[in-house]
Amino acid sequence: MSVLSENLKRLRTEKGMTQDALAEKVGTSKQVLSRYENGLRIPKISMVQNLADALGVPLTDLSGDEPAPARPDLRKAWIKLSDGERLLTDEQLNVLYSMAHQMRPDVYPPLDELKG
Repeated sequence: MSVLSENLKRLRTEKGMTQDALAEKVGTSKQVLSRYENGLRIPKISMVQNLADALGVPLTDLSGDEPAPARPDLRKAWIKLSDGERLLTDEQLNVLYSMAHQMRPDVYPPLDELKG
């Protein structure tokens, strides 16, 4: 299981929410939420934001990472791809990068190694 899936399940149970209740709040099914919690499916960044909002926690509580500046080249690439519009916050970029690190640690080093 990933850090995200473990934190999702832990935070949901700490908040006293059932999978049904959380799934309904974020507009998905109990089955999909179960797959997220068991690490069988990786949610899109928009769903991670919805889950964080529904649980009343910051994105970093789900990703398990400390807030840090987003990798500059990742930010520039995203802004370029989005025709100059700022579609993601720094926090969302950090979560996106952390998810990429969890999937491909050989390609994406931990954020704390990028500081400096």
